[in-house]
Amino acid sequence: MKVRLETVQVAGVFYPLKARYDASLSRFPKAAGVLAPRIEMGDLGTIEDSEDADFEFFDSNPNQIVTSGLESNWLTLAP
Repeated sequence: MKVRLETVQVAGVFYPLKARYDASLSRFPKAAGVLAPRIEMGDLGTIEDSEDADFEFFDSNPNQIVTSGLESNWLTLAP
């Protein structure tokens, strides 16, 4: 799933929003006792410069429904 923040609504009025996904604050659940497997992050330079966030859901089916409650961190940028 690719996400990009483009507008924000304030008091019923939509304004352009420029924001970048902040991959540096990613959190992964820690396994108790055993070390978690290595997670390939890719090119960090590409991740940091992107205004898009890519979220992958492994072991999902083609009709997967993404439930609410997921969180991500974004940094606002100068217009």
